[in-house]
Amino acid sequence: MTNETQRGEAEPAIDPLLIEVPQRIETPRLILRCPRRGDGEALNAAECDTLVELLPWMPWAKSARALAESEIYCRRSEAKFLLREDLPMLIFDRVPHPSGA
Repeated sequence: MTNETQRGEAEPAIDPLLIEVPQRIETPRLILRCPRRGDGEALNAAECDTLVELLPWMPWAKSARALAESEIYCRRSEAKFLLREDLPMLIFDRVPHPSGA
């Protein structure tokens, strides 16, 4: 505690850009990472494949996005992540499932 906080004065806020946040987290089964340029195709495919399951839980899942919209989302999300305005993460299986699994 600094002298200022002892006197009831607030400490200056930390600039969010200085907060270290991992861009990638790996577990034995999964990879979590911030969206990047080029992820739009994989994100779009995952959303389209699971739209029925997402519908009751995700307010944005009213209809399938166009591929370009998914890519724009990924690029915008990467920028927001770097600016610490939002911290979205995509989840990938470390070992891809065989076709049809």
